[in-house]
Amino acid sequence: MAEFPADWDIFEEDEFATHDMSGQLEDPMAVSTLLKLDKNGKSTGVFRLALSGGGIVDIPIPATDILHKPPPNIADVVIKFSFRADKLIIPTNSATTYWRDLLALLRSTVATVTDLNGDTIPSDSLISYLDDLAKSEDKPTLGASIRFAVAASEDGALQLEVQSLPMQARYLTKAALKRDNCVSVLQGFFPLRADMFAGSNPGGPIPMFFAPDRNVTLGKILNNPDQLRDDIATLNSIFFRMEHMTVEEAHTYLQGKARAAKGKQLYPPFMGPPSKRARTAQASYAETGINIFYDYHNSHRTSL
Repeated sequence: MAEFPADWDIFEEDEFATHDMSGQLEDPMAVSTLLKLDKNGKSTGVFRLALSGGGIVDIPIPATDILHKPPPNIADVVIKFSFRADKLIIPTNSATTYWRDLLALLRSTVATVTDLNGDTIPSDSLISYLDDLAKSEDKPTLGASIRFAVAASEDGALQLEVQSLPMQARYLTKAALKRDNCVSVLQGFFPLRADMFAGSNPGGPIPMFFAPDRNVTLGKILNNPDQLRDDIATLNSIFFRMEHMTVEEAHTYLQGKARAAKGKQLYPPFMGPPSKRARTAQASYAETGINIFYDYHNSHRTSL
């Protein structure tokens, strides 16, 4: 942990989109926050999260935990997902990936099927069931979708969550289902290491900065570090302790109006004396939900 102001890491702006930590595959799973600054050392409102470490991870999920009342011939199977954290691309201005349909993940072999003993078995029955659902116009509330989220743990740390909803991804169109702060069935989580501030103003991860001229920008923020407090607090307000449900509760929820989730910010903006100038440009961070999984065909054969 470090006090504010920290020993800032500043990189050239053209490295923002490609900067990654993929060389740290075997290290503990970690997350870094990357924030673009303008020539004056102020946030441009553009950020992204970079994941690293943890190696190749397998997550076995019983079919009954991800599908709502599956038929008897698939109720006893286990769906196994494999992924590498550094291959999960979380898009700009988001803390979560796109919802991906379980059928698509099975067809691409990102997900496989095992029996209760962990032995691989054919996925034909499960694929056939999901394919029939996809072709039907009468059962939009059946099926399953998966996403990943950088979220808050119960003890106030950060974790990578594997989340699901018992519905085909093409039907997850309501505004409340596209946001980072969205209800889900929690299928697994992994603690995330991050460089953190020691205090609460701001609290949360210490960002890495990207600027048009790193030397000029460093000089400006060293001369006036307080100008970054609001920008960093706005960035770190994206992390939520999310609302999780059982698959049965999620099924019921999805048949209704999809009310807003009850997630709580892990690092809410500091409620101290008002700043000299109000900053509202990035107020929508916490409501973003434009997300995407890593393209399987460009990744490791067992990545998700």
